[in-house]
Amino acid sequence: MTRACGPAVQHARAREQFGQSIGAFRAVGQLCADPPVRVGAARAAVHTAVRTVGPAGIATARLRADEAAVRGVRDRLQVCGGTGFTCC
Repeated sequence: MTRACGPAVQHARAREQFGQSIGAFRAVGQLCADPPVRVGAARAAVHTAVRTVGPAGIATARLRADEAAVRGVRDRLQVCGGTGFTCC
């Protein structure tokens, strides 16, 4: 997921709309800023699960990682204007 965020951020910086890059718009900036935060939370949950090795920790880690991946891909697709798999 971390590698997937990079091209979307570059696209948001390069593409211009209304005379400025689309990354300057608050909504697009939020879409670019949220995935790294979710990835960090998922990483923390995975590290906790590794230390505790309990079923609850593993389930939490899986939930966080799944959520980070799915929402991150949706955000990337939104930033790339619906062509996320072809432009980024």
